[in-house]
Amino acid sequence: MADISNQQRPVTREQENLIAILVLLLFGLLYWFFIHDRDPGVDEGIPVKTIDVDATAPSRLVTSDSSEKSTDRVAKLEAETAARHRSEAMRKNLEMQLQELQAAQATSQEVEAARLRAEDEARLSAERLATEETIRLQMEEDVRQLAEQLAAEKAAREQAEAARLKAEEEAQRLTGQLAAEKASRSNLEADRQRIMAEAAKQARLAEEKRIATEKAAKLQADFSRLQFALPGGETVILQADSLEDKFKKAILNRQFNQPYVFDRIFLGLGSAELKDRESMEQIKGIAALLHAYDNINISLRGHTDNTGNPQLNRALSLERSTNLKNALIDLGISEARIKAEGFGETLPIADNNTRSGRRKNRRIDIMMVE
Repeated sequence: MADISNQQRPVTREQENLIAILVLLLFGLLYWFFIHDRDPGVDEGIPVKTIDVDATAPSRLVTSDSSEKSTDRVAKLEAETAARHRSEAMRKNLEMQLQELQAAQATSQEVEAARLRAEDEARLSAERLATEETIRLQMEEDVRQLAEQLAAEKAAREQAEAARLKAEEEAQRLTGQLAAEKASRSNLEADRQRIMAEAAKQARLAEEKRIATEKAAKLQADFSRLQFALPGGETVILQADSLEDKFKKAILNRQFNQPYVFDRIFLGLGSAELKDRESMEQIKGIAALLHAYDNINISLRGHTDNTGNPQLNRALSLERSTNLKNALIDLGISEARIKAEGFGETLPIADNNTRSGRRKNRRIDIMMVE
């Protein structure tokens, strides 16, 4: 666009008006020349003979039969030819000027169109530049806002990270504190458990001591006790150091499988009778002990001397222990707690060769069994 403007300036409105006036004047002159340069005879109806004029030799003329007028005609024709030449030259000149004007006008129109295009392009370019500037400004604003947003997000992340670190630090502190408290509670709980265990132990020991004391007192009382009652309510008084007293102490001392011989049951030779008063008093004493200490079981064992048939002696010994068992049952003692056995002459405690020894061997003993 700059090159076109430098090569050809655009035609202004005043120049266009001036060119139009010149064109009108030129056409007016041409019209005037054509009107005044015509042959008068043509207008008056007089026949005129056409004379060909050589452009290269304008002086040679063909004259008509009228010799009088040849000279005037030649001069007139030459003048007319010269006028025509002048008119033609002027016409050509005007045509050339008109073409130049037309070319100038076309060029002016092209320039104007180019100018308008340039203005449109400049306007469009300005609009594009304005749009681009707007876009650039908008992009800058977006970038600025994005940068602010990123900065805000970064600040928020930093604050969140700082808060997280602070929370972690606080959590670690609390965890340590909780661990310390837990350890302290554990220690306190251990101390409490230890104290409670110690207190329970002391209480248990005290209770055991109390129970032991009570048991000892009761045992002492039981050791000293000589008065008992039968299941039916009858009172029995034991004799000190008697069989009943010794068996009572065996019960209290938990002495199992230790036999004690009934020392007031007297059995006749070949007899199993237990009906005498002395025997029944001792049987009542044993029944009173079994009633008082109802958690023990006993074994009654019958024995004989070696007089007679050993098999009969074994049967006799079993009959004696069975009779004693039945006597205890009659006094209210459970049969399940009493076992009756007969050993005959197999377990002597004295010499069967003497009368006193054979008497001792005819016996019934009692022992506590598990």
